Amino acid sequence: MLPTNSSWSLQHQGRRSAISVVYFLLVTLVTLIFMSSTAVASIDEAEQQKMLNMLDMLDQLEQLDQIEKAEFDESLNKAELCVLGRNFNCAERHLAIAKTYIVSDRDMRLFEQGRRNLRLERDAQRREEEELARLEEEEMERLQEEEEEAERQYARQMEENDSSSNSGLDMMNYMMQSGIEMREQLAQVDRDTNAAIRQTNEVLAQQERQRQAEERREQLAYERQRRAAELDQERQRRQAELERQRQERQEELEHQENARQARLAQQQREREERQALKRQEEQEKEARKEKFYRDMKNGARLHARSCYGQTVVSGSLPSKSGYNIYSTYVDIHFRASCPGGHPTETGVMSNMQDMGTGCFGDTVNISLTCDPESISVVVTDATGGN
Repeated sequence: MLPTNSSWSLQHQGRRSAISVVYFLLVTLVTLIFMSSTAVASIDEAEQQKMLNMLDMLDQLEQLDQIEKAEFDESLNKAELCVLGRNFNCAERHLAIAKTYIVSDRDMRLFEQGRRNLRLERDAQRREEEELARLEEEEMERLQEEEEEAERQYARQMEENDSSSNSGLDMMNYMMQSGIEMREQLAQVDRDTNAAIRQTNEVLAQQERQRQAEERREQLAYERQRRAAELDQERQRRQAELERQRQERQEELEHQENARQARLAQQQREREERQALKRQEEQEKEARKEKFYRDMKNGARLHARSCYGQTVVSGSLPSKSGYNIYSTYVDIHFRASCPGGHPTETGVMSNMQDMGTGCFGDTVNISLTCDPESISVVVTDATGGN
């Protein structure tokens, strides 16, 4: 009987099922990557190499699948030849091997057909053996009945001729002996005829089996050639499809790379333009700022005066245009000197608000002791206040 729960067979079928699932997932993954423009744009050279490796793996899986399909077909062919030769142990062994390569409904149908052919041939052999046994038994019964009938006839003749002469008895014995020899000859003829019939039937059956085996071999050879041609066409189609996808992928990658380089160049130009514009704005701003403080320096009017016994410097500013842009306050730097230029003192009118020239406006104390009305005050610089 063929094994039905072989652990090796289950493990092998599990491995084949896993390979089929991996094959399907890889094909789906490659197809999705080729169809996704977003994924295309994000794949670098390393990922491209991974994709090529996956394509190589697909080819290897397909080759493995073709090899195992060929092993399956070859095992079925050998099992069929064993069945036709009525070598049933040989048939069971090759069917067990073929079972380990079943991966599709088509394989299962062919495998079940092989098992069915094995059962039918076994049944045919059993029926032939039973028929031969029945014929031999019937022949033995017929011969036994003829022998018993001859014995009965001999007994009746013995009773009827009990009073006959010795010569008549001898004649009877001769006739009985002749009848027995004739029956034996007829039995031998029957046996020879039956043996010849059996031999003829066996020769005819063997010829029929050989004819069927030859037809089966021719059919299997045709099926193998057709299957090989289909596999070759399918392999060429898949290779052409993979090559087309690879070329499309390469073209798409080149297009994406060109677009990326164009975007980078555009971004670089825009960045340089922004930087140039920013530098220009900063330069213009710095120039306006310098002009503002220069105007403050040139337009500020400072003088010395006495406020409550203390010599101070006060003054006024020109138009405050630009205050809020550069600084809320302005520091006015000055140098005060007595007549003749000596002594002198420097100072800063910090955070000058231009609040008037009186004692309650913007003022700063100085320590010169000469007459405040004679002190000369010169503005030396204007800077941003705190």
